[in-house]
Amino acid sequence: MHRPLLLLSLLVCVSCKSRESKPPDVDHAPVAAPEKDGEPKVVEKSMLDLYGDALPQGATGRLGSLRMVDRSIRQMIFTPEGSQVISTHRDGYQIWNLTDGSRGAVLEHESPGDLMAISPNGNLLATGDDEGATVQIWDMGTGKKSAQVAASSHLIGLCFLSNKNLMAAFAKGEIRIWDLDGEGTVFQGKWQDPTTLSCAPKVGWAAVGTDDGHAFAIEIDTKNFSVKGATELGKASKAITTSAVASDGSSFAFGSADENIYLWYEPKEGEPFSMQAHDRTVENLAYTADNSELYSTGGDSWFRKWNPKDGELIEELPGIDGLDAQLMALSPDGNLLVSWSQHGGARGSEAGRWWLWNAKTGALLLEPERHRGAITSVQFSPDGTQIVTTSEDKSARLWDAKSTKSAGELAGAAGIVNAAHFSNDGKTVFSAGADAVVRAWAVDADTKSVVIDGVGGAVNCFLMTNDGQRVITGDQIGRVWSWDRTSGNQIQAYDGRRYSAIYDIALSPDGRLLAIAGSARIVGVIDLERGQEIAELNPGDTTANFAVAFSPDGTLLATAGDGHEIQLWNTKDWTRRITLDGHDGTVRALAFRPDSKRLISGGNDEMVRIWDVASGKQSAALEGHEGVVTSVAVAPDGSQFVSASRDRTALIWRMP
Repeated sequence: MHRPLLLLSLLVCVSCKSRESKPPDVDHAPVAAPEKDGEPKVVEKSMLDLYGDALPQGATGRLGSLRMVDRSIRQMIFTPEGSQVISTHRDGYQIWNLTDGSRGAVLEHESPGDLMAISPNGNLLATGDDEGATVQIWDMGTGKKSAQVAASSHLIGLCFLSNKNLMAAFAKGEIRIWDLDGEGTVFQGKWQDPTTLSCAPKVGWAAVGTDDGHAFAIEIDTKNFSVKGATELGKASKAITTSAVASDGSSFAFGSADENIYLWYEPKEGEPFSMQAHDRTVENLAYTADNSELYSTGGDSWFRKWNPKDGELIEELPGIDGLDAQLMALSPDGNLLVSWSQHGGARGSEAGRWWLWNAKTGALLLEPERHRGAITSVQFSPDGTQIVTTSEDKSARLWDAKSTKSAGELAGAAGIVNAAHFSNDGKTVFSAGADAVVRAWAVDADTKSVVIDGVGGAVNCFLMTNDGQRVITGDQIGRVWSWDRTSGNQIQAYDGRRYSAIYDIALSPDGRLLAIAGSARIVGVIDLERGQEIAELNPGDTTANFAVAFSPDGTLLATAGDGHEIQLWNTKDWTRRITLDGHDGTVRALAFRPDSKRLISGGNDEMVRIWDVASGKQSAALEGHEGVVTSVAVAPDGSQFVSASRDRTALIWRMP
């Protein structure tokens, strides 16, 4: 994994590992997004991946997708026609196109709030700022702010009653209805600390819940757009966290921190119908357009569908990857469900991802081709036209290096796949991993065969000799063995039983030397012809070495491990030539450019770094991954390189 795939020498290794439908055909057309002053700016082609997501500076493509990934999403709503979703996040309000899953415009705001509401005709978007001081009205056609109204206290809910009448609830119990062409009305409720507002404007009802668990039905004069009054329906044992009103006014639903949903069938005080809905706080409620179903989410990784007439559970869908299903929105026709789940980001951030579902079948829609687990290795094909990645999701994937589109999934392994490489002619991909089997996959056909069965331990890395006749494996129990590729028989052991685990191995360009990195301070160098160790390299600041790579000209060996330094060793006398210092933490990946003048590295600091080999100086530090960089590889012509990460994606970079 940590070095270029040379035309004359096929090899691949990978650092130790800790344990859908195809993407739309989207070109890289420029996308307009409003500036803060309302004027659109053009995002250039090179800045976007297949799904409209921005690429980091210096990157030309992304394998897999960060589409539908964002930080701290706090609310999502569908546009009335159901073709777009709007989410509020830390930079503003992101518009997503559901035809292809790409990002659209961003309505930029310095302090975006949690709340949004869209007018029935879809022309206006109302948003509240994070400080609760104002409500902004956006023209959806131009992306510009068309109006702004002052808030009386912290905003807790917004909904449009008509195309020009906006209802808002505030923390001090006040409800306001603004006529966007005129003044508006104010109603002071008999409650304290409201937490949620929802509306059924056609029938003149709204719902308010409070922090102490009270539920209220609000009657609206739909002719004059004012509040007639409020009726207390009842009380939950804990705070009301979400609410929904059936569009025909037939029922009022409230979700609570006590894990229950409460249903009232008339806007008057009485005993509600209640059901234990989730194992944690109920986060969202939504009726279908015909009011025949009620959807809910909670912090327990489940979406549940209920019959609001009797409270019976109709169906439940599990969340993805065990993530809590924290937010949900239902399309106006009830056919689409969008959900967002939060997870701990690489730096402890509030990163998350959202999914689009067919609400009727539970099928995921617009799912990009991407790995479902951390990527463990990456390599170019000999002609540089394809890339192979391996993953903890028990698969390898092929990618078109130019278009970055997926070219197929190689599934069927019984465990994590840790390494893969191409044959000399590029027609076969070999892979190996936790199931201790080396497999051969035909690139142009969905066929596979076992090359070596029963290596003994989980294969962390492997390579093939220059003639393609022998396979050398490094495993999780500290063994380095060579195998006859045709018979699958073991030929020789090279590790000397020094390591409890092997993390990487590298073959010199002439095929004579093998470098071994593992769970020891020493990097061993083996003469393959004699089967003897000829050098012991001690980097000094490491207790384990995770990456080794020979320079293509054969004069240098690079080593790196759980220290932050990279060592370059002369292969003539095995003296240390230079130390490269710049990473913040463990270095896990190394790859030389074909001319041996540059070295690429990646590690736990989520950075990809480029080094000038002659001077030892760092020439570039590339940001863009949201997880540990596990593997790097350089294209055979040296024009670009690729880095893979635990964030489930790989980035293609132009070579400086």
